Amino acid sequence: MSQNDYFQAFKAAEGHIKSAENLVRFFNPIGEVEYLRGLLMPAVNELRYAGRHAIHAAEATSGDEREERFVEAKKHCFRASYDAFDAQLQYLIGECDLFQRDFRRVPIAPVIDSYQDDCRTLNRLKMIDYRRTGNREDHWAEMERHGETLRQILEKWNTGREELNKILRKEQLDRWYKTLAIIGGLTTVAVAAVALIAGLLK
Repeated sequence: MSQNDYFQAFKAAEGHIKSAENLVRFFNPIGEVEYLRGLLMPAVNELRYAGRHAIHAAEATSGDEREERFVEAKKHCFRASYDAFDAQLQYLIGECDLFQRDFRRVPIAPVIDSYQDDCRTLNRLKMIDYRRTGNREDHWAEMERHGETLRQILEKWNTGREELNKILRKEQLDRWYKTLAIIGGLTTVAVAAVALIAGLLK
């Protein structure tokens, strides 16, 4: 019984890790390989530990030892699933934070009308402690729901990036023109002052 449970748990964990990989590749189709590896390393390591226990189970000389090893292997699979869900949440939160940093000087609400509500949702999800306290499947389902909410927010925000970049470039250009105007004004004053001093010295 434990052997079959382990196989099912391993299959589920592998699927959750694949979902996390696909999530990162969806938002970052070019590059991000090293970041992806770092993000999923805890989950992958848990599957390695699970495999090690499964090998020991296959080599076990008694039924009790075999059972015990498969139970341990299954626990590592469960942990791998949790780590894969956590990786997705942390990735999505990190990307949302990056968006907010990129456009901190730009009025976002005129472009993304739900931005304030999205920020409140993001802040609420950041405050949740995702350590499991109840049923494992319910806990994972909650993490999955929150991940989907964050994914929708990030997709929406990224859709507004092009328009926000236009606004950002225009504001940067305006600041540059203002700086040039100030420099030009100061230069005019300086030239006039030099001319005045030169006139006084004649």
